[in-house]
Amino acid sequence: MIEQTFVESKPKRGAKFLVTFGMKYISASIARHGLGVVRLVLAAADKLLAQNFERLNEFLANDSVKSLLAKELRRMRKINHICNEGGIYPFDRAFSLTQQMNKIDTADGDGTCSLGECW
Repeated sequence: MIEQTFVESKPKRGAKFLVTFGMKYISASIARHGLGVVRLVLAAADKLLAQNFERLNEFLANDSVKSLLAKELRRMRKINHICNEGGIYPFDRAFSLTQQMNKIDTADGDGTCSLGECW
């Protein structure tokens, strides 16, 4: 874990470099600035996670998404009953389901988001 490096996943528009930092940088920062920085970072991370879970909750509450997930659940129950696959979800079905969910336009004025915008 000490050698772990974090890389920016979505760089700012026009950026020429990705932001990276490692655990050594974090530990040196804590040693220099104290635990107050950790509290600030944890508070920011908590706020970000709460916002993302709220958006995901809004997305999953959409009737189109609920319908698609219910349809997929019925299909999997039927297949598991017939084939006795043991609850293994096939990759091709997951890929297809993700593509179908990305096509759903949930931004109908009530502030909900698409699947890609939730995270």
